[in-house]
Amino acid sequence: MSSPSRFRSLRWQLPLSYAAIALLAVVALGITLLGTLRSFYLEQERVYLSGNAAAIAEEIAPLLAADDLISLQAQVAGFAFLTQTRVQVLDMADRRVLADSEELGSLTPSISVNPEEPVLPGAVGVVEEGVMIVVEKEQIENGEVSSQRTVTRTSRIPAQGSLYGFNLGGGATAVTDRSDLVVETSIVDASGNTMGWLRISQGPAYGRDILRSIAWGWGGAGAVAVMLAALVGWLVSRRLTRPLLGLTAVTARMAAGDLSARANVNRADEVGLLGRSFNGMAEQVEKTINSLRRFTADAAHELHTPLTALQTDLQLLEADSDPVRQQRVARARSQAQRLQDLADSLLELSQLEAETGEKERPSLNLTQLVQTTGEFAASQAEQMNLDFEIDLLDRPLIVQGNEGQLRRALENVLDNSLKFTPTPGKVVLSLAVEGETAVITVRDTGIGIPEADVPQLFNRFHRGRNTAGYPGSGLGLAIVQEIMAGHNGRVIVQSSELGTEIQLTLRVV
Repeated sequence: MSSPSRFRSLRWQLPLSYAAIALLAVVALGITLLGTLRSFYLEQERVYLSGNAAAIAEEIAPLLAADDLISLQAQVAGFAFLTQTRVQVLDMADRRVLADSEELGSLTPSISVNPEEPVLPGAVGVVEEGVMIVVEKEQIENGEVSSQRTVTRTSRIPAQGSLYGFNLGGGATAVTDRSDLVVETSIVDASGNTMGWLRISQGPAYGRDILRSIAWGWGGAGAVAVMLAALVGWLVSRRLTRPLLGLTAVTARMAAGDLSARANVNRADEVGLLGRSFNGMAEQVEKTINSLRRFTADAAHELHTPLTALQTDLQLLEADSDPVRQQRVARARSQAQRLQDLADSLLELSQLEAETGEKERPSLNLTQLVQTTGEFAASQAEQMNLDFEIDLLDRPLIVQGNEGQLRRALENVLDNSLKFTPTPGKVVLSLAVEGETAVITVRDTGIGIPEADVPQLFNRFHRGRNTAGYPGSGLGLAIVQEIMAGHNGRVIVQSSELGTEIQLTLRVV
């Protein structure tokens, strides 16, 4: 009975199934969680940019109305620093850029918290009226360096803390990721007329850092969950498959002929129910087979007495001088002898089948057994005008087995070879060792076995379609098969039109 491959076994399928279910649950949870958080942070980024864009547009409207582009640029730079975004002012007509805070990091002012400190070039000072933005630029004209300093005061804008905050420690801001969102809003004058457009972009995207941290945490937790699920599946599979493997071992014992084998499954679940059902079936099978065996043995035994009396009477009738009666008596004696042989074979076969389980068998010299059996067959071959060769080892070959049964198995094979080999023909008996296996080979030049008959060769009462003209009961090879199976050996048959080769294999001690 072949065992299933590794990944087709329940012991592997259950852990893999548990791990797959856990993986699907982790993936579904991760996609839902990360998708929800991503949507939330995108909305927060949009609200942040939209709110700042509206406030900045209202504050720079007077400067745009006065066409004060220098002050507008300084104001835009200050708001870009405060909001940590890129701020651009576009013309109404051709959307030309009028003021641009440029990429973040190109202008990084500082904030002085002491109103009495002098305002340094390129710095932002805090004054009573509001926040003073100072932007200093250097220009090179005709090889001379000139500078331009612009001072702008912002009006008071209501402000509150946000998720994005400020880095007041003097170091670089921790923000490395920037949002891809772009928000535009119109800049209107006091009359409500649109003067231009304010574009705000590159806002902080702190949500990405949070999502990245959550993704790493989700991945680690998911891996642990999958491994735990696989471990639980492995434990469950071991608990489930242990009684099944035990039941499989019991079925193998029954298939080998041990009809007393029973499953030991003390469980209240479906596996326990299966074990109890199997035990009930095995008990019924044992009773049925034992009944059949007893019937066969009893019938064979009961046939002996009348057959013996019949043969005795036939021997007395042979003394009759009438040739016709003598011929009839000879046919009757032949049929009686055939019935006698059949009864003996049935009785022997039933006794062999009744031997169940492993038995301690004595050691014997297989070389000597093959030699004595072969010498007897050689005398029979000589009487039948057949060539007979014996090829044996020059040393004893020790195996464990029942000497009488092994002799009977070899005799049956030799009898078949002699019977089905016409004159002139040849039969060869040999003994060899292949590794730890003793191989007895009987090869003949007989009529061979039709290919269609080979699968049924060891069935009871089966006779080949080309053996109708030969006497026999069809039980000889069935007995050989039963004897070799009881010795943990094998019977190997190879046949063709040129003859038949039968090998009996046994394990060497």
